[in-house]
Amino acid sequence: MSLEFLGEPIEKEEFVLHYMDLFIQVIKKLCAIDEFYPREQDYLAAERIKISLLWEKFTDENNR
Repeated sequence: MSLEFLGEPIEKEEFVLHYMDLFIQVIKKLCAIDEFYPREQDYLAAERIKISLLWEKFTDENNR
């Protein structure tokens, strides 16, 4: 299976911001919470790093 870009290209930071916005909305809805505790904020920061690394991996593989 290979992944391909669909539609217009999107910049990394725009993608990460959109992903994190959706991710936070889903977590808040699933867990019925309004705010995140400091430890959960650390998890969100780790998720941001993870999605950034996945973006870089995908774009590198797509450019090969």
